[in-house]
Amino acid sequence: MPWWVLNEMEEPDVRALYAYIRSLPVAGAPAPAALEPGVTPKTAYFQMVMPKE
Repeated sequence: MPWWVLNEMEEPDVRALYAYIRSLPVAGAPAPAALEPGVTPKTAYFQMVMPKE
């Protein structure tokens, strides 16, 4: 969250946000390693297509 958003928050809201973040479980599994060019992933993915000029 950008600092200017946090800066404008009231203290009770900041405390609530902090408590929420502290209540989250430990992060899950790390992201999979990058694939070599031309290799199709075995899981769901999206493909970015560059616009033609």
